[in-house]
Amino acid sequence: MAIISSGVICDICGQYILLEEYDIFTLRGYDKEFHCHTSGDCKGILFEAETWKDLPAESLIRRAMEVVDKKVERLIN
Repeated sequence: MAIISSGVICDICGQYILLEEYDIFTLRGYDKEFHCHTSGDCKGILFEAETWKDLPAESLIRRAMEVVDKKVERLIN
């Protein structure tokens, strides 16, 4: 999901993945591929999160879900 002209961005921590390997993963209900650091805590953060609100504020997944949440809230109210 986060491959830009400057490289790959980790969808969990929001940082560039430079000069290292990265993992590609999917989330149930989404047809996109996501990327995260192979090394470090990113995978653990994802597996321990019960909801998207448990992800770091810098997480691209969390930011996207916040936008969706606000749009849904506007439709309901």
